[in-house]
Amino acid sequence: MTGQRYPLSWAGTLRQNKPGWYTLLDAAGLVTTSPLDLSDVSAAPDFVALSFYKMFGYPDLGGLIVRKASSSLLKNRKYFGGGTVSFVVNPFEHPSNNSPQAIRKSGDPHEYLEDGTVPFHSIIALDHAISDHRRLYNDFRRISQHTQALGTLVYESLKARQHVNGTYIADIYTDKHPSNPSIQGATFAFNLRKSDGSFVGFNDVLKLASVRDIHLRTGGLCNPGGVMKWMDLSEQEMRKNFADGKRCGDEWDLMNGKPTGAVRISLGAMSTLDDVARFLSFIDEFYVEKTASCIATELFPPWPSATKISKISIYPIKSCAAFDIPPSRPWRILTQGLEYDREFCLIHQGTGKVMDMKMYPKMALVRPFVDLETRELSISCEQASTTLRIPLDDSLPTHSHPITKKCNSKVCGDTVVVQAYSEKRISEWLSDVLGVPCTLARYPSAPDSGRRYMKNHLRQANGEIPIALRNESPILVVNRKSIDPINDAIFKTGGKLSDISVFRSNIIVDGPQPFDEDRWRELKFRNSSSTIQLLGPCRRCHMICIDQTTSERSPEPFVTLSKLRTVNGKVYFGQHATFISDSDNQTGLIQVGDELDISYIDLDSSDTDSGESCSSGNTAITADTVVDTAEPAAEQERAQTSCILQ
Repeated sequence: MTGQRYPLSWAGTLRQNKPGWYTLLDAAGLVTTSPLDLSDVSAAPDFVALSFYKMFGYPDLGGLIVRKASSSLLKNRKYFGGGTVSFVVNPFEHPSNNSPQAIRKSGDPHEYLEDGTVPFHSIIALDHAISDHRRLYNDFRRISQHTQALGTLVYESLKARQHVNGTYIADIYTDKHPSNPSIQGATFAFNLRKSDGSFVGFNDVLKLASVRDIHLRTGGLCNPGGVMKWMDLSEQEMRKNFADGKRCGDEWDLMNGKPTGAVRISLGAMSTLDDVARFLSFIDEFYVEKTASCIATELFPPWPSATKISKISIYPIKSCAAFDIPPSRPWRILTQGLEYDREFCLIHQGTGKVMDMKMYPKMALVRPFVDLETRELSISCEQASTTLRIPLDDSLPTHSHPITKKCNSKVCGDTVVVQAYSEKRISEWLSDVLGVPCTLARYPSAPDSGRRYMKNHLRQANGEIPIALRNESPILVVNRKSIDPINDAIFKTGGKLSDISVFRSNIIVDGPQPFDEDRWRELKFRNSSSTIQLLGPCRRCHMICIDQTTSERSPEPFVTLSKLRTVNGKVYFGQHATFISDSDNQTGLIQVGDELDISYIDLDSSDTDSGESCSSGNTAITADTVVDTAEPAAEQERAQTSCILQ
């Protein structure tokens, strides 16, 4: 985890002092940059595991070095595979209590350990990998010297970096200096801190690094003991995090103010000074706070508290293109969202997982069209010469209904049961367009479909709200004016301006001011008593870097957004919402042009000095306001977050 190295003499010492004990050395990381000397058999570990793909990049092979005197331990396996036995009989046809059913080979360890056919193609490739590696680098001592120099530069540069107020930016999880490669390798685990001492979430670092084409590893790093030690997490805290929903590989990088993992950088034979400079430049650009800001804001906005809907969009197929509702057509809206929004998805036929645009950006080119007259979902793409048509209603006798079958899948970590279309024409059309074996699936409304509900951090007093295949909430609302300051900042850096479509909202409104939506409590329809209740800001990932027209990736707007709209390691834009109907059946109609009255979050200024607060760095700062304690806890948290975001 930390790159620390321990004395190889431990194996021999243990063998002398603890007869009958065996040692296993995991050398997968060590041998990528350092020589390993096992010539002293008496001091060598009993078993050494290593990875050839980590050493050479290819082939995908691992290796186990066995001390011959310890090899007998491996004969105690309770199973065997082809090629590892000299004799075998069927014990059910020839039962015998005295004679063994299988006699294992008794030669060298590889003869009785290599089950089945060995990967001979990869073994042949390994010979070439070793030869090329020797030709390029001569020996591992040169690699060790190279990575030692780069590691020292990274370590000292990261350790010395400070914010404008003098606080250090990084906690590096090692107490060894990389100038001595026998005790510290060129691998470092660390977490970043803001100028106020709070931590930056490692997922935030990972997302921004990927936009800058820097590959890092983040998370628990398969080392829970190291996480507990270096992050100062007790067993009780670990168990509480688990009870609160923390799982390996999820998005929870900060809980109760402490990291749940770390960022790790690893340097190897092919790493260069330019790589190190690029990494340090990335840290400087996004995480070293260079100036302090102090901005005063009014507690209550002076502008008119009204707006109107300028665009309504649904995404019938999750992660595919939007279907913009015609301005002249009213559209049905429910508590769980707009009708037909994210009701369909694409299933990878190899893995069975629900596909998303982050992994398959060409999904942006798949354009669904909901035809309420013919009751069909039409799917088109410029690359395809034909159009797919799927009936929306199973009960209509005029349609030929594709055959479906139940399929277990995963959406945002949740298990769901969807109805996958098994008709060949559907899977072939989609697979040809995307270049990936996939088919269409639909999320049924039946209770056994693995119901998904609005995420915990957004839940209000109205309880559990189904969200089908949506990520976190039923509806996403975006203020059109809020894209302007983002594009202004992008323009100053010469970057590519962003269209508001990259935020994949359901409802776009013409708000009074940029980021005014951060303080909205609800939007009330003037033509009814129905409302759109705001639930909290939307956390963004680099999916917003995908152009919705061309499917091309670019760093913006995520890079600029992360500098202007980051709070507690999360990048925010837009507001989650749900629909509260004035009718008993909890449905209504919504249309472009609908006028809405804005209700703002109540803010109590009695505990503030002057309505101002000072802070620094890449988080936009506003008045340090206190929420009325009569509000529910979730409302207080949302209001506090909203104020920071403006």
